Amino acid sequence: MREIGQQLGVAHVVTGTVQRSGNLVRVNAQLIDVRTNRAVWAQTYDRDLVDLFAIESEIAKAIAEQLQAKLLPREENAIERPPPSDISAVNRRW
Repeated sequence: MREIGQQLGVAHVVTGTVQRSGNLVRVNAQLIDVRTNRAVWAQTYDRDLVDLFAIESEIAKAIAEQLQAKLLPREENAIERPPPSDISAVNRRW
């Protein structure tokens, strides 16, 4: 992680996994401090697949809060933007 952080010029990296079983999805997300290689935040989300965009927004908000980041209005709007009605958009957005 330290090397990846140095190459990217960042202090933190988000890692995670996504598992799907039928219409259920489990997302495990972690925010790693690359200087110490320790997770500073981690969360598991178990939801219906149609809630995938809500999970994305929750993760973004939690990471911004953890980093004490000040978001620009357009960034806040992007996080709050309602999901598309067509779930096939997942492939285009992620």
